[in-house]
Amino acid sequence: MENIDVCFISEAVGGISVYTDYLMKALANNFSITPFGIWLTSSPDEIVPKIENFPSFRKFILEIPSLDQSKDKLINFIENLPCQIVHIQWERSFFPSNEIFLDFLIHINKSTSKKIIVTFHSIYLDPIFIKMVRKCAEFIDTIIVHQENAKYFLVSHGLDPKKIITIPHGTPSINSAPKKNRFFKTNLFKILMVGILKKNKGFDKALSSLKSDKTLEIIVSGWLRDQNESEFVQELCSIQDKSSATISILPQYLKLEDLIALITEADCIVLPYEQDYYSSSGILHLVASLHKPMLVSASPKFKELVEIAPFSMVDDNNYLTHIKELQGVQFKMEFTKKIIKFAEKTSWNVTARKTYNLYQQN
Repeated sequence: MENIDVCFISEAVGGISVYTDYLMKALANNFSITPFGIWLTSSPDEIVPKIENFPSFRKFILEIPSLDQSKDKLINFIENLPCQIVHIQWERSFFPSNEIFLDFLIHINKSTSKKIIVTFHSIYLDPIFIKMVRKCAEFIDTIIVHQENAKYFLVSHGLDPKKIITIPHGTPSINSAPKKNRFFKTNLFKILMVGILKKNKGFDKALSSLKSDKTLEIIVSGWLRDQNESEFVQELCSIQDKSSATISILPQYLKLEDLIALITEADCIVLPYEQDYYSSSGILHLVASLHKPMLVSASPKFKELVEIAPFSMVDDNNYLTHIKELQGVQFKMEFTKKIIKFAEKTSWNVTARKTYNLYQQN
C-alpha cells in the first residue's frame, strides 16, 4: 500500500495540540502514513515533550507566535516539504486574522500541488466567521467538522456539502492511574471543573450553585491563556472566600499526565461552559476515556454526549440538585454504561480510520 506523507500544522500548547498529537499517533500506528508535525510556537521549549513522544516521526519546530507575524516563513517551509497533504488544525485563538489565513491558503493552493484539508475545531455563528469560511473554502479541498449540526450550519449558509465531512473528536484509551490524591486534599465528594479560564466557561455560576454545600471539595483548574481574563480568576477567588464548600483554584496549564491524574481523583466532572457555537470538547473525551460521571451545560459543545446520556445535562445552572442525584448508585451505573459505549464509538482508532479514508480520496 502506498505511503501517504501528511503535514500537520497545529498550535503547540492547548487542546488543539493534544488533539493533533493523538491523531498523528493513531494514524501512524494503524496506517501507511508518515506525519510531519509542525507546531507553531513563540517558545521552542514548549515542543520538547512532543519531540520525545514522536521519536520515529519527522517533526519540525517553527518559532512562530502566530500566523499573522510569520506567514511567509511558514509558506516557504511547507513548499519544500515532501508531503502530499497539508492538514491544518484551525482555531480562532491561533488564527485570529481571517485575511492572513485566507492569503496563506491561497499561496499554498497556487504554489504547490499539495491537497489542503482544514479541521475547523469551532464553528462560530457570527457573519464574519461565515464570510471567512466561504472565501477559504475556494482554496480548501476538504473541510472537517466534528458535529453534524456544524456541517448543517455551514451548508445552510451556502457551503458545498460535498466539501464538508464530519469526523468526531477521538476518545483516547487510558488506563486510569491509581488515586494518590495529589490534588484533592479531603475525603469529601470531589468535583472537578476544568478548562481555559475565561468568562464563557461558566465556572462562576456553577461555583455559586455549589458553594453552600460543605460536603463538597471543588477544584477549578485551567489555563489562564489570556491575561485579560485575570479579573475572572479574581471573581472565582471571591466566591472561594465566601464558600462553605472546600474550593481550590488552580490557574495553570497542566501537562496531560497531570490532567489525567486530576480527573482520576475526582468523583464527578462539571463542565458548565456557556459557549453558543459548535465545537467539540477534548476534555469531554478525556473524561469519557476514564468513564467518569459528568454534568455538562446545554452548550452545543456537549450535544454528542447529551444525545446518549440526556440526564447529564444541566440547563438551569442548578448544579447542586444534579450533584445530589449523581451521587446515587443507579445514576453512576447508568452513566458508566452509556459513557463506555460513547468512548468505543468515538475511539481514536475510529477517528483515524475516517481520516485515513479521507486522505486516500484526496
